[in-house]
Amino acid sequence: MRRDQTSFVCDLAGNIIVDEIYRFENLNDDVHRMAERIGIPVPEELVWEKKQKRSHYTEYYSAADIDKVAKLFQRDLQLFHYDFK
Repeated sequence: MRRDQTSFVCDLAGNIIVDEIYRFENLNDDVHRMAERIGIPVPEELVWEKKQKRSHYTEYYSAADIDKVAKLFQRDLQLFHYDFK
């Protein structure tokens, strides 16, 4: 069964039920913001272990694949303000 990320942060009526949503692409800043909010120490700079250099997603997906994923995860794309086209 496919589960979009929206199902983890919204109730059945579609209302956001979390205080904050953090984005992986802003991981360093968001982790520091979260740590400050809850009062825990965090290293100055987070280090990515085994980070891989990857091409843009359009190198892996065909136009038909992009359309299919955009339709399947439409709610996620809207809620999290992503553009997958």
